[in-house]
Amino acid sequence: MVLQRFIEKVSVRFRKFKLILPVLSGLFLGIGFLFPVLRIAGCFSLVPLFFFLDQETSWKRSFRAGFLAGFIFLGQVLIWYFYALPLDWLGIENRFLGFCLILSVWLLSVCALASFVGFFAAACRLFRKNAWVFLLAMPSLWIIFEYLRAWGFSFLFLGGESLLGPHWTFGDLGYLWSFSPFLGKAAGLGGLYFLSFLLVFFNTVFYLLIKKLSTKGNPKEALKLVVLVVFSLFLSGYFINFVENEKGGADESLEVTVLNTDFSFNRGDQLRDVAVEGLLEKIIGSSENPRIVVLPEGVNFLGSYQNRILVEKLFASAPVLIIDSGKAWVDGELKNRIVFFDSQKGVLGYQEKIFLMPAGEYLPYLVLGPVEIFSPGWLDKFNLSRNFQKGEAIKPASFSDIGVGGLLCGEIISPGLYRGLSKGAEIIFNMGNHSSFGEKGILSRQIQSMAQLRAAENNRYLVRAANADFSYIIDNQGRLEEKSQVADGGLFTGKVALISKESFYNRFGDWILIAALFFLLLTKLRIRSIIHLVQIK
Repeated sequence: MVLQRFIEKVSVRFRKFKLILPVLSGLFLGIGFLFPVLRIAGCFSLVPLFFFLDQETSWKRSFRAGFLAGFIFLGQVLIWYFYALPLDWLGIENRFLGFCLILSVWLLSVCALASFVGFFAAACRLFRKNAWVFLLAMPSLWIIFEYLRAWGFSFLFLGGESLLGPHWTFGDLGYLWSFSPFLGKAAGLGGLYFLSFLLVFFNTVFYLLIKKLSTKGNPKEALKLVVLVVFSLFLSGYFINFVENEKGGADESLEVTVLNTDFSFNRGDQLRDVAVEGLLEKIIGSSENPRIVVLPEGVNFLGSYQNRILVEKLFASAPVLIIDSGKAWVDGELKNRIVFFDSQKGVLGYQEKIFLMPAGEYLPYLVLGPVEIFSPGWLDKFNLSRNFQKGEAIKPASFSDIGVGGLLCGEIISPGLYRGLSKGAEIIFNMGNHSSFGEKGILSRQIQSMAQLRAAENNRYLVRAANADFSYIIDNQGRLEEKSQVADGGLFTGKVALISKESFYNRFGDWILIAALFFLLLTKLRIRSIIHLVQIK
C-alpha cells in the first residue's frame, strides 16, 4: 500500500530524531488555544506522542517525552501570564524585575503542570499490549491526570486564602469543543471531562488506525476501527439528542442589560461613577425595559449611598435588579464581593469571592516567605490594597421569585463552583475585570470558551459583564447569543431564558471520572481472570 510505504519511510527518518514526535504533540495540543481556527489539530494532537511511546521501553524516557510535550502545550496555553506586564498595578515599577517575576512564575506553573502530562505518558506503558484496552485506557488516563493537574495547581500555589480543589482547568482539552455547535452540547451530559474524554478517544482511534494500516497485518483490524469511528460518531449524536431531551426549556424569559467598560481603575471613583451614571441614564432613555442590569467587576457603583438613591430614582417605575461588585471591608477583612440590589427593596444579598487568584488577590506561601525577607514594605502595601480574604459559601439571591447567582472573574474556570451555583439559580452571571492585562486576545478567548462550557454544563443562560474585555450572553446550549462589539465601553440588551431544570451533569457531577477510574482498575486487576478462576473452582 502507498500509505504503508510512506509511513515506513517517515518512521525511518524520524527514528534518529524521535523527540520531534513529542514536540509535535505539544505544538498541536496548544495551537487550538492560541488560534481557534486551528482547534481541529486537537483531534490528532496526541498521535505523534503515542508513536513515540510505542517504540519506547524506558519509564524515565516516556515521562520525559510527556513532560516535553506538556511543557510546549501548557507553555502556549499560559502565555497570557506575560500580558500582566508591566506590574505597576502590583506596585512593582521596575520593568526588568517585573519581567523576571512573571517569567519565574510562568516557568514554575508550566513545569509543575507539564509533569502531569509526563506521568500520563509513563502510565501509557501499562496499557499498550492490548489495542482494545488501550483505546479506552488512554482517554481514561488523560482525564484523570487532567483532574489531578487541577488539584496540583491548588497545592503549588497554596496560601492562607487559597481554595483547595480541582478548580484550575486552563488547558483542559474539553474546551476545544466549545466552538462546536454540536459536541459542545455534550457538556450537559458529562461536563468538561467528558468532552476531554471524547477528544482523546478520537486521538487514540486515529493512532490505532494509522498503526494498523502501516503494518503488515490483518486488514480486518483496520476495518473494525473504521466501524468503531462511525459507531462513535453515531453514539455522540445520540448523546447530544439525549442532552437535548434532558435540558429543560425556558420557564419564561426576561431582558438583561449588560454594561461593558474600560476603566483603568487608576482614575478617581467620581469619574467612574459619572461614566456609569451616564450608561444607566442611557438605559432609561432607550426603548428597552430590562429587569436586570449587570455591571462589570470592580465598578462598585453601589458602594456609594448617593448612587443607591440615584438608582432608586432612575428605576422607580418597576423593580430592576442591579448586579454590582467591588472591594468592601467586612468585619475588618478585605473582601471582593457582588451585591444584588433591588431598585425598590434595596440590597437582596451578597456573594463574596471564594476562589482568589494567586499573587493578584493573595500571596502563596512559596512567595510570601521571600517577600517578607526582601521586601517587607511592599508586603505591607499589598496587604492593605490586594490581600483579600475568601468568602465562605455560595449564596444565590432571589429577585421577584427568580433565582440569580453570580461569581467573579477567575471563578469562571471552576466547573465545580458553577455547578453548585446553578443548583439555586435560574440565571448565572460572571463579572470580570481584565484591566491588569495588556493584550487580551488569547486570555479573552479562553475565558469565553470556559463561559460557554459553564452554561452548557448546567443548562443555564450565562451573562458576563466585563471591564477591559468583551461582555456577552450565552444560552443554555453554550451558544453565543449577544456580545459587545468592542471591549472599550457601552451596553447591550438581550433576552435571557429562566430555566430551573438541572442537566444530567448538574445532578451527577463528574461521573465520567469515576467510570474512567473503575475501568482502569478493572483492567489492571484482571477481574475477568479472577472470575474465571472462581468458576473453575
